[in-house]
Amino acid sequence: MKHYYKVIEFLKTRILPKNIDWQRIDRTVQEVKEAIHAYYKRLLKAFKEYSGMEAIELKDMLHFVFRLVEGLKPEIGQMIKSHLICWQAKPIDEVLQYAKYCSDEIELKQKKLKEKAMVMQIKAAQTGVQGTFVEQIPQLQGTVMFQPQMRGRGCGINVNRGPDLNTVVVQNDVQGMKTM
Repeated sequence: MKHYYKVIEFLKTRILPKNIDWQRIDRTVQEVKEAIHAYYKRLLKAFKEYSGMEAIELKDMLHFVFRLVEGLKPEIGQMIKSHLICWQAKPIDEVLQYAKYCSDEIELKQKKLKEKAMVMQIKAAQTGVQGTFVEQIPQLQGTVMFQPQMRGRGCGINVNRGPDLNTVVVQNDVQGMKTM
């Protein structure tokens, strides 16, 4: 009887199509703290299991490269799409190498921003400035956003000078939007 089940399982794997589930592959995305290589291995395993495609030359398949880039963290995927020319046709090793480079660049930028914020906090503490500009003026409590003026040439897009500092929009949770 055991032999019968083994034969049935063998025939089922050879004759019937594999378990194809592209949704599982699509849901395989890079986690917040996950390294790129760990995500690659997890995606490769899911792709082999649920794509229904043969594992031969899977690394060079366009479907796999596309799914890899789409599943990366959004900022990494966007950098690959905008800076790596013809990324869909590149070998997976080259895409992985560039993804690692993008990840390192993003981490470096975040580290520099944290250092800059720390320096600003230290300078504020040394000069005796308490709190931020928004906290010092009671009318500006809430989130401050700059709203460009929509008149004149460029329609508020002030590329050279930045946003017009004369128009400030303050958004409070209680009061809604009000313009000063």
